[in-house]
Order: sequence, then C-alpha cells, then structure tokens
Amino acid sequence: MKTVVVGLGNILRRDEGIGVFLLEELKKDKEFGKFADLEFIDGGTASFDAMSAAASGDRLIIIDAVKSGGETGKVYSLKPGDLREENMIDVHQAGLRQTFKWLEMEGKLPDVSILGVEVKDTSWSEGLSEKMRARLPLLKEKIAGKIISILKKESKAAVS
Repeated sequence: MKTVVVGLGNILRRDEGIGVFLLEELKKDKEFGKFADLEFIDGGTASFDAMSAAASGDRLIIIDAVKSGGETGKVYSLKPGDLREENMIDVHQAGLRQTFKWLEMEGKLPDVSILGVEVKDTSWSEGLSEKMRARLPLLKEKIAGKIISILKKESKAAVS
C-alpha cells in the first residue's frame, strides 16, 4: 500500500509554511526508511498539483497549517469533510477542498488524513516565527508519531 505524505504551506507567510518546514524535517528521519512505498512531496501552495501527484497513492497524509483559535502548535487529526472556510488561512486550502471533490468525482481519491498544526503568525515574512521555531522539534516528533501510527495500522491491516 503506497502512502504519500504532502507538506503544504506558504513559506513566505511565517507559520503558514509549517507543513513544508515539517516535511523537510520528516524527510531526514531514518525511522521512515523502515516503511516501503512511502513518498514525501513538498506541495508548497500548489495543492492541486500536489494532490494530483499524490493521487497515485492508496493513502494520502497532508501536513498543513490551520487557524481555529487553539493553542499555537496544537496538532489536529482531520478528514477532508472537516475543512471549514473559517479555518482556512490561504487560497491553497480552498483549492484543497476543490481538489478533493475533483479526485472523488474521478474515482481517484485515496484515503486521506490531514494533520493540521495550529498557527497564529501568518504575516508576510519568510521563515517560522520564534515561537513556532522553538516548537518545531516537538511538532516533528508529534507528527512523526501520528504518521508512523497510520503506517503501522496499514501494515497490520495488510497482514490480517
């Protein structure tokens, strides 16, 4: 079962780029070398292009920023139906909803898990805010744990 992990976000809008920054950290993690058929894609703000490429997988895991008023750095596990306009930060997220609809109509929508990271600072400036940068190692561990949990569930299901 092929799994594609996509990091989304605009790295020119501070913490809005958290999905891309986390993806780069995850790619360095040797733990993921244990899993066959795992691919990482930097989707940036091109959600349609990234999702079209990711549709080749059986499972899609998206890492992106959310803004719902929670504590900075909180990680949410979501499904496509959980995306709400009021929580969208950038236009790529609206495109994400449309892309899911398109993939579903084409019969190409894989099993999707969205790992949303609560952000506050989405001002126009390159790089993460100090607060988010300080939390990056812990966030990487949380996100890695969630991805590994998803991958292990797949492995157990394949054996059963």
